[in-house]
Amino acid sequence: MLSKARGKRFQLILIKPSHYDADGYVVQWLRSTMPSNSLAAVYSLALGAATRQVLGPELPIDVAAIDETNTRVRPRDIVKRIGSNGGLGLEETQADIKVAQELGVSIFAGEAEEGLEEVLQDAANGEPQAASLVP
Repeated sequence: MLSKARGKRFQLILIKPSHYDADGYVVQWLRSTMPSNSLAAVYSLALGAATRQVLGPELPIDVAAIDETNTRVRPRDIVKRIGSNGGLGLEETQADIKVAQELGVSIFAGEAEEGLEEVLQDAANGEPQAASLVP
């Protein structure tokens, strides 16, 4: 959730998780031969929502996309980015989804074409809806 004071920006960070090997480590390649089409599609929808100012003109949206297949996800950098733009950052990274939800992290599962704007509005208002969260 972000304050709607001047200069604050809503940070939407899309992460496409990678696959994991048998030992539980993320499978990564230096260069990926095929980028994620689903990540590109959701990124495009998110940019559209930002352009239409679905959170109002007083709260611009910055959109970032990370494909874990070929980019290292750095949770501390993400937390720092959110915090420097007026949002609440997490003190430490939590692996458990339930703990993340209790800290205000929304995790959307579903068709982005039908629900992304509502998820953004709910998150900006500090009122994530259970229907838009992964149980």
